[in-house]
Parts: sequence; structure tokens; C-alpha cells
Amino acid sequence: MSDDLLGSIDINNDDFEKKSPFAKKEGAKPVRIRESQYEKIRLMAFKQNKKMVDVIDELLQRAISEEESGNK
Repeated sequence: MSDDLLGSIDINNDDFEKKSPFAKKEGAKPVRIRESQYEKIRLMAFKQNKKMVDVIDELLQRAISEEESGNK
């Protein structure tokens, strides 16, 4: 039985602990959001079928880009 394919595979714990190459490696910090804005963002995420964190990130990126272009 050990001569078959499964018997020939040598699996160690490191193989199971590897993270997905597609996973974002950037950390996150908690941010406070007013409840009224939270509900709007939650609705936006639902309508766009996205995670709230991604919607918030997009909104922040737009605001940062506008601020940077306005200061130049």
C-alpha cells in the first residue's frame, strides 16, 4: 500500500501552515464610525456584494486622492 501515490507523498506541518499567496499581508487598525454612516456603508457593501472593509477602503482612498490632488 505504501507504494501508491498517497504513500509516496511526504507531508509535514509546514505545508499546512502556509498562507494563501493571494492573502493580503497588510495589517489593519480599528476605526470608529458613526452609527448613521455605518448603516450606509453596510448597505453599500450589501448592494455591491463586497466586504465592508473593502468599501471603507475604497471610500478612504477616494478621499485621500481628492485631498492630495487639491493640495497640489
